[in-house]
Amino acid sequence: MKRVLLFSGVHGDASRLHRILREAEERKAESLLFAGGILDSKLAPEERASFLVSFFEALGKTSRFSAVIPGPGDGPLREFLRAGLNAENTFAHVFLAHASAIPHGDTVVGGLGGELSESEDRDSDPIRHSRVTSQYFLRGLLYADKPIKVLMLSDPPPGPLADGAGSPLAEELVHTLHPELCVVAGTRSHRGTQVVGDTLVVNPGKLCEGSAAWLERVPGEVEWIDL
Repeated sequence: MKRVLLFSGVHGDASRLHRILREAEERKAESLLFAGGILDSKLAPEERASFLVSFFEALGKTSRFSAVIPGPGDGPLREFLRAGLNAENTFAHVFLAHASAIPHGDTVVGGLGGELSESEDRDSDPIRHSRVTSQYFLRGLLYADKPIKVLMLSDPPPGPLADGAGSPLAEELVHTLHPELCVVAGTRSHRGTQVVGDTLVVNPGKLCEGSAAWLERVPGEVEWIDL
């Protein structure tokens, strides 16, 4: 996987979404990886549904490989999945990486959006997945026969990328799956990289705060983008 744009946390900011997609065009990005955070809690129900559709349409119109997971606040999960599946059926390069393993050249991309919990599953706000559910949903990535694996999580592991304690389960999943790259969501103030085992974990920061990240290749050195 080469020329990869990493971002998260749009939170209803259409202007910044279009700016980062123009950046992708200018940089001739081959892949877009979005680690959750499409919606803003202040949006009315009809605005949430409309922005979900426009988000996926914007990605689809780039004609670039785009892998997306939901954030904890992007529920109800069925509405996210409905919008994402419609986009998959409309645009050949848009994929829901949530609970899936998506092949792309020499790479497989899989992820899990929402909070990670020891025991609780929730499909509404906040979206939440238990340990057993997380392990079940990500087993496709574990057994994928590709030389490069990319994991996408909404929750960062404990450490400098987390705005708070971080998720021990996220760290455990990284150790179990051994991806070359793990993209997580997080704030701009905690954007950065962290090595967990042999995995490079990247928090690109929130797009609504003007932050994203770039990789010329996976794995590789991270460049920070300020919008």
